[in-house]
Amino acid sequence: MAGWPQGARSHSWAGPLASESSSFYLVPGGGGQTERPGASGWQLCFARQELALKARIPTPLLQAHAAAQALLRPLVAGTRAAAPYLLRTLLYWACERLPALYLARPENAGACCLGLLDELGRVLEARTLPHYFLSGQKLRAGDGASSLLGALALLRGDPARALRAAVEEAKAARKGGGLAGVGAGSH
Repeated sequence: MAGWPQGARSHSWAGPLASESSSFYLVPGGGGQTERPGASGWQLCFARQELALKARIPTPLLQAHAAAQALLRPLVAGTRAAAPYLLRTLLYWACERLPALYLARPENAGACCLGLLDELGRVLEARTLPHYFLSGQKLRAGDGASSLLGALALLRGDPARALRAAVEEAKAARKGGGLAGVGAGSH
């Protein structure tokens, strides 16, 4: 849809969003992400804006996010938890509140990864996160947030071991072994 929905942010840490990206999509799937679960069967999607913002995120922070996603993937496999999207939203909020020079330093990538996971834990505990694009709206943690919170706490106890396991799994997938938990009807 062309234009900008009422109450949507048109400015971010990266500056004003480009006029060509002042559009949004309606996608099916209302109920799990919005504050009013039964409100409709549609959600607003800001894919163009997300792509524009992603291009402005410092590489070390993108690497930290990728590592956090790799750690999170086995925890959310087979659940309806909204954790991957919440993690991406936390990435945007991190750019809002942390200094760009800090986020751009490669030596801070590990701390940023752990920080994203810690923030995700707080979001899962609260069960909501402010929507990045829609002022006054909240994203919901989704089904399974409580059990995911426990699994995240265990992972956070030894993140190096979990990251090594994720790297080994990625190596196996690259060699043709596939990804654990993907395929054979386990989506």
